[in-house]
Formats: sequence, C-alpha cells, structure tokens
Amino acid sequence: MKNNEIIRRLRFVLKVNDSVLAECFRLAGCKLPIAKINNFLLSEKAKEYCDCPNKNFIQFLDGLIVHLRGPSPNGLPDPVEIDNNVILKKVRIALTLESRDLDNIFMLADCEMSAHEISALFRKPNNKHFVECSDELLENFFGGLSLYIRD
Repeated sequence: MKNNEIIRRLRFVLKVNDSVLAECFRLAGCKLPIAKINNFLLSEKAKEYCDCPNKNFIQFLDGLIVHLRGPSPNGLPDPVEIDNNVILKKVRIALTLESRDLDNIFMLADCEMSAHEISALFRKPNNKHFVECSDELLENFFGGLSLYIRD
C-alpha cells in the first residue's frame, strides 16, 4: 500500500479533518503546510498530487501516536525504515489495539488468523517466528479496521 492511501484510510476511519492531520505531522516535528498535506490526499490522477515520502509518513504515524495517546516520556522514537510490519505496529500503538481487537479486525476482513500468526507480525525481524506483513494482509487490516471502528 502506498503511504498516501494509508493516510487517506486513517483519515476516513478516524473521522479527522485537515487540521488534525497537520497536527499529527507537526507533533512529530514535520511542519508541512496544509496545502501540501492535501496534495497527499488527492487522487493520483490529480495535477497537484504528490507522493508522501517515507520520512514524512513515519513522522505522521509517530505524530498520530502522540495525538491519540499523548507524548512519550522518552520522546519520539528513533527513525526506522518503513515497511508493512512497522505501519501495522504504529497503528496498533496509536489506536491502543490489543490482541483481541486485532483478532476481531482480521475476522471482519474475512482474514482469519491465529493469535500466533498475529503476534508473529509484531516480532523483531531477526526473531525466528517473525512473519513479514504482505500488502494484501495490510489491506485486509485496514478494511477490517474501518468496519471495526466505524460500526
């Protein structure tokens, strides 16, 4: 999934406006103008559309965590390489999702996973039980999340 699509989906699921999105970026030290953020939300066919760079996207996710949960006493985390597992982990943290919530989200997306399969997504990559989160699984997660939160 593209960064822009994830931002659009989170905006829809959480029912937030442009100023809240801008606040999420700002909370992580990224001072983008609302016009630039709006360009991230446009259709790829729009003339003003631009891809959200990984650096800005990770800042958005970190800012979302701060916006929804408050600042960490340890400050913002060190920058990491973005992948589907990191996205899943940061959204889980931001929304305070527990294992039973994740179970329900994947079931709502018609994607049944065992507790072990779900926990494997959140392990460190060097762990022998680590499982890489595919694009399809991330799409299922966001599909189920929209049903889970909006219903």
